[in-house]
Amino acid sequence: MRVGTGGVRPLFMQLLAGLLFSGLFEPSASGQALGRRANWELSGFADVIYASTPDSTSSGHFRLGQVELDLTCRINERARSDLAIAYDGGAFGLSTMTIGFIITGRTEIYAGQFDVPFGLDFNFYSSPDRKLVSPPLVAVNTHELWNDIGLQFCTRWRDFGLVLFAVNSLAQAEVSVVPGGRVSYSPVDLFGLGGSIGVGVTDDAEAETILLGGDFQLSYKNLYLKGEYIKHTYKRTTDSKTTAGFYLQATVDVRPIFFCVRYGGLDSDVPGLDDLDRLTSGAGYRVIEEVELRGEYQLYISDWEEDLVLLQTVARF
Repeated sequence: MRVGTGGVRPLFMQLLAGLLFSGLFEPSASGQALGRRANWELSGFADVIYASTPDSTSSGHFRLGQVELDLTCRINERARSDLAIAYDGGAFGLSTMTIGFIITGRTEIYAGQFDVPFGLDFNFYSSPDRKLVSPPLVAVNTHELWNDIGLQFCTRWRDFGLVLFAVNSLAQAEVSVVPGGRVSYSPVDLFGLGGSIGVGVTDDAEAETILLGGDFQLSYKNLYLKGEYIKHTYKRTTDSKTTAGFYLQATVDVRPIFFCVRYGGLDSDVPGLDDLDRLTSGAGYRVIEEVELRGEYQLYISDWEEDLVLLQTVARF
């Protein structure tokens, strides 16, 4: 949604933007062109999916999943820019474009378009990183795999991490700006807890929509466990509508084979969105280090959704 120039514009956004752009492009003493000083990296990934409903008489079909080209430019030891052009279900478009600046060794600031750092699932939007083919129900039906334009501030102190962000919108809500953040605690590499918030603020400085979340992750040898709870409250005229849900996922990796199972539930009083419970199981095989074959079965506990079989080939390059 396009946002006008009026309305709420938090002071910290202006301060962060000034800090970012005042220190980003430090003049070169030798006066060389940027292209000669920068370090460029090109990478990407792609996947192809076959989908079929076992209870249907119609045949399955193939489709492209995600196709993405990533370009990273390391401008100097403190600054970088990232650009991603992606195909995701219909057409190519801009997925990511950020300019980043290292303030200190553990503190960074970004401006541009990015996957908003809410909860855990934003780390797994790219198909090579998500061992199951599909995303969790609650992520799709609350923040809609949140990607937007704004500012992001990241820092770490001992076992704690803090991310603050301000972006334009949240799940098509009619808001002027969405400030939010995420706090994480990881005393050891194998365990982590996190809490996230996003608040959609209107031009009249009222909270139109509120997104809250909590998450955990745990690793032990070949086992990886994670889970999230997300609650999204919408204000529509005089009524409030809420969509909330969770998922728990376990992955066992016995290279070159891995197995995954996820159980998720969704409760909502939003018109047109049904309560759902889904058990998703899958397995994969690493053909080579950057190429995987995967299979997934979605079993809906609810009667109004059809079960689904997905087969996927995914490659990173």
